[in-house]
Amino acid sequence: MEIPAYQPFYIHSVADLRNEIARLGLGIPLDDDLTRLAQPVSIGRKLIPNRFCAQPITGGDAQSDGAARVVVMRGAGRVFCAGGDVNDMPRRRTEADYRATRLAIERSIAHAVRTLEKPLIAQVHGAAIGGGCVLAALCDLRIAAAGTKFGLPEVKWGTTASLGGIYMLTRIIGLGRTFELLYLGDSFDAQQALALGLINRVVPDDTLAQATADMANTIAGHFSAEIALTRKAILAGLDLDFAAAADLETESVMRAHLGGDMEEGFARARARIDAKGGKA
Repeated sequence: MEIPAYQPFYIHSVADLRNEIARLGLGIPLDDDLTRLAQPVSIGRKLIPNRFCAQPITGGDAQSDGAARVVVMRGAGRVFCAGGDVNDMPRRRTEADYRATRLAIERSIAHAVRTLEKPLIAQVHGAAIGGGCVLAALCDLRIAAAGTKFGLPEVKWGTTASLGGIYMLTRIIGLGRTFELLYLGDSFDAQQALALGLINRVVPDDTLAQATADMANTIAGHFSAEIALTRKAILAGLDLDFAAAADLETESVMRAHLGGDMEEGFARARARIDAKGGKA
């Protein structure tokens, strides 16, 4: 199956794929390392100004687009996302100005990603530095090209990681490794990121788009309601004790049963087993 070429910036339902995928572009970097302030990006039900990208993302809303079953976040240009604008970030602001601009923006981005009801895959290439690394960490799954550079150098620049990135990093790679990455601020490559557990897969640079599409298509081929229930249970479970998390999971199973997908799913499974001569 030929995958259509990416557009420069968009959230778009790709109708001619076997399963529908929304692709979320992050903008073209202005140089090798940094991007500047941007226009709105639509992840959830509203537009949120995206301070990490050079251009607006247009073409729809990943949450409300009923045809899109999976969302892929990717960078358009030489890098996935290389963080904030070093010319703007250190500009002195009043507390009121900061709360109304940067603080509100970052909270909106974090909230939109967390409340998205569809799987979110980061297709990472070039560099994911600072806020770019955090954006990748906010996604459910991360596939990186072998040549990608990662880093969380915020403390070297007199700032700190944000967007809910610290929260997610401690849960993805553990407390000790999070302290190490954030305290030292060193850069690291894709194989190191894989060893840390920060990314799920490393692929050759020229196969990144295909590998991401293959993963997205596999997920999109499953029952979308149950995928959404699973995502909710995983993320909500981060904030619950065991008993409450177990209750949420069993509630999800009940909803799947009542919705009718379980009956169809088991029928499909039996058909697959029969097609293999009775082997699971």
